[in-house]
Amino acid sequence: SGINTTLGGGRILDTSDKRLRRNRPWLIEKLTAMRDALDSPPDWASIHLKQAARAVTTETLARLARAPLARVADALKTLTAKRTARKMADGTLICSELIEQTAAAIVEAIGQFHQENPTRAGMPRADLLARIDAGAGLFEPALEGMLADGRVVLADTVLALPGSATQSDVFAAMSQR
Repeated sequence: SGINTTLGGGRILDTSDKRLRRNRPWLIEKLTAMRDALDSPPDWASIHLKQAARAVTTETLARLARAPLARVADALKTLTAKRTARKMADGTLICSELIEQTAAAIVEAIGQFHQENPTRAGMPRADLLARIDAGAGLFEPALEGMLADGRVVLADTVLALPGSATQSDVFAAMSQR
């Protein structure tokens, strides 16, 4: 018995004010994952953290998951230990998978920028941010991780992919100053 159980013993997976149509593969996949996670607080919290698609507080996640705050807090300890969730400096939490998806979108956007602008050293941060559709709190951790592991480089005030032709020219010019 709990907040996700009906009086008759049914289990509530999700609520929606929109009509959900039958036989939609994405819907079946979502509901199956939720059904499988019902008895595992870490899995249940993980699903809702991913669905939030942004940085959230523990309290917000507990509300989204319709679960007691203490249970969600314990589940988040497990998720951060397994690196499924990432706790930010401000105390919010983000799904690690969403950070990686944002990182992939950043690489794609910068690569496309290099193709469209072969003579420019890189993409200004503001332009990159405008191109990336990332939830609140996802862009910065994704970019910081990529800069740290070398998937993206900061050349002067622009971001570039390592080894891009114009990037080498910029670094050579900067070293001659």
